[in-house]
Amino acid sequence: MIMPIKAKAYPFPVLQPDFRTFADSSAFDVAFDLEIELVDGVISQKLTPKVKLENDSIEELLVDGKVGIYVEIFAPSSYQRELLEISLGHKELELSELDLAGNVEFTGVILAKETIDKYFPSDVINEFKEIKTGFLISKSDILAYGHTVAKQIDPDFEVKPDLLRVQPVPEMEDHWSDFLIDAPVLTIQLSSKMMNYWQAYKQDKTKKAVLFTNIYRDCIEAAVDFIQEGSNQEYAWIRTLIAEAQRRNIDIEDGDPRDVAAELLFDKGFGKIIGLEVEGA
Repeated sequence: MIMPIKAKAYPFPVLQPDFRTFADSSAFDVAFDLEIELVDGVISQKLTPKVKLENDSIEELLVDGKVGIYVEIFAPSSYQRELLEISLGHKELELSELDLAGNVEFTGVILAKETIDKYFPSDVINEFKEIKTGFLISKSDILAYGHTVAKQIDPDFEVKPDLLRVQPVPEMEDHWSDFLIDAPVLTIQLSSKMMNYWQAYKQDKTKKAVLFTNIYRDCIEAAVDFIQEGSNQEYAWIRTLIAEAQRRNIDIEDGDPRDVAAELLFDKGFGKIIGLEVEGA
């Protein structure tokens, strides 16, 4: 557990952007490039940190392996907080497994990997130079941190063209619905009257759950059964559905299809990708 990262007077010199502890010649910050793309029906979130470090003493500790550079990732909407080690290079980090969404904060930080005795960095302000014996740094203490950068990861980043769509079928009898499973796109087919119900329920937050417990669940159940039968595995929606189940540790290969469908649909993360494309509406 690391100390809270915020501007304050620490008991030892911390290189920080909002509290003057070092001379202007020293600096530490991390910029972040976030790339989100769809690859074979699966969302990929890649983060590339770009580290700026200008301080001889901290650089020496980094070379000796006594400190490390990390990115703290905080997603308030899902209460996730992760700490990943990075380097001075621009190596990509794959974030997809973290299931991040909404406003996500990234902060670069340098932490001690071990106890450091008699730490006395160069370029500190005069108040710290008076302490001739140096400072005792404990493992996981903060030695530097940069600005917090917020990135928006759209919770509605949808894979719907490769997963699921709704298709009205005017010639279908009233109150009827069907599923097109053996096809490149998993499709819910609805009669004109059922289509009207679907559109009304989709817009009404109090009734939207009915879609999940009925039409959506029945469709996903049929899709899981199709997958378990070993049918055409080349469809993109199958790869997407399997990947989403694996990310959530749901046994899609051997689990009861109805239970698998329920687990998927009532998982908050999976629910975000069921935006649904209406064909011909």
